[in-house]
Amino acid sequence: MRIMTGFGFGDAAFAGGRLTVEIRSANQRFLDVRARLPSELSHFSMFVEQVVRERVRRGRVDVVVRSEG
Repeated sequence: MRIMTGFGFGDAAFAGGRLTVEIRSANQRFLDVRARLPSELSHFSMFVEQVVRERVRRGRVDVVVRSEG
């Protein structure tokens, strides 16, 4: 059995703050996407999950978004 994992990190400044996004993935037979966003951005959760589903076929993918400011 081959296990594939991945990790990505990015951040961006915007007027009055900063967003940080972490994406972690692990090999898994089926696709399992989980997005955790701050409460002020929670209405984007389904959008984030859909973007991942369009690009990934299988595995567990965790997306964590943090905001400052």
